[in-house]
Formats: sequence, structure tokens, C-alpha cells
Amino acid sequence: CMIYMILFLLLIASFQSSMEIAGEVLRHIRDFMTVLAPSYFLAMTLTSYVTSAGVYYEFLLLLISAVRWFTERFLLPCIQVYVLLSLANHLSKEEKLTRLTELTGMVVEWSLKAVLAAVTGFHLIQGVITPAADAFRNTTVSQSIEMVPGVGDIGGSVTDMVLGSAMLIKNGIGAAALVALVLICLIPLFKLAVIMAAYYALAAILQPVSDERITGCLGGMGNGVRLLFQTVFTILVLFLLTIALTTALTGR
Repeated sequence: CMIYMILFLLLIASFQSSMEIAGEVLRHIRDFMTVLAPSYFLAMTLTSYVTSAGVYYEFLLLLISAVRWFTERFLLPCIQVYVLLSLANHLSKEEKLTRLTELTGMVVEWSLKAVLAAVTGFHLIQGVITPAADAFRNTTVSQSIEMVPGVGDIGGSVTDMVLGSAMLIKNGIGAAALVALVLICLIPLFKLAVIMAAYYALAAILQPVSDERITGCLGGMGNGVRLLFQTVFTILVLFLLTIALTTALTGR
């Protein structure tokens, strides 16, 4: 029992470092998206996708705030509770908190899937409506300019050139944002993956020679770090999808 309590304290301290890695990279993602949004959607406005820019800008600001609340107030505390339940479950030989621990892990995983599905669904529905309205307005304006006697053809060509240049700038900003997001998350995700693999490897190596409660404790810690990894990865995919789908749906 004394050995287990010492291990308990060491693992709690170790898990706090993993929590700090996850929390820091999530803050970096939110800060980057907050800085990116004005310039990116200004470029989208210059492509004459005014309606889409307004809708997607408001959605992105709402998404950033929702992700901040969702991760800080719900997901990360739930993962902490999961780890504490995993450790407490192995204090005695009879595991009395197994179902509650599994339920907490399922809540985290299904919450991540639900958020990802909701954001994807919004983009699919919104991508059918606002880009079509902007494209109709653009066609009407272009045809109206071309109907002006004398300067119609020149005005239409200049308009197309300006819109094409703005579209290129907007798509370039979107592509650079995708690369920047991946680079921001690459090293933290690698660290979490190494920590998770280390817990699983220790549990596997110690199982033949150690008490079952100690190996179960290490396995639970590995599952906790895995949930942190899934959280960071899902939030990364969330913003990657937002930028990629917005760029693709307004790139015609």
C-alpha cells in the first residue's frame, strides 16, 4: 500500500505535466485562430463573398469561444476525473469504480465525436446556401458591368482579374494557416504520444513481475494521456476542417 501511494503521487505529478502540454497547445491554437480570422475573412470579402465571410466569421468566433469553454470547463476536468478514478479504482484488490471510470472515458470520447460531427454538419449545410447566394450576386454584377456600352468588356475583364487575384490571396492565406496549425500541434502531439507509449510499455513490462494493481494503474494513466491526445488532435482537426472547407466552398 505504501509503494502504491508513492506511485500514486508520482503519477499524479507526471500527469499534470501532460495536462500542461495539452492546455498550452490548445491555447496556442485558439490564439492563432483569433489572430488569423480578421485577415482571412477580409481577404474573403475582397473576393466578393461578402455573405459567406460574414457568416463564417461569426461562426469561427463562436467556435473559438465554444472550444475554450468546452475544453477548459468540461473536457480537461473530465479527463482529470477519469485519471483519479483509475488510480482510486486500484487502491484495493476489488475494483469498485471500473464502470464509472469507463463511463467517464466514454463521455469524453463521445463529446469529441459530437463536436466534430456538429461542425462538419454546419459546413455542409452552410456551404450549400451562402456561396450560391454570393455566386449569383457576382454573376449579376459582372454581367451588369459588361452591359455598359463602350467600357463593358474592359470593365468585366478588370473585375475578373481583381476577383481572381483576391481569390488567390485568400486561398494562399488558407493554405498557410493549415500548415501553421499542423506545425503548432506537431511537437506537443509527439510528446503526448511518447508519454502514452511509455505508460503502456511500462504496464506491459511490469505485468509479469509486479502487482496487478500497479500495472492497472499504469494502464489507466496511459488511457488518460490517450484522451488528452485525442482532445488535442480533435480540436486540431476541427479548425483544419473549418479552414479547408471554408476555402474550398468559397473558392469557385
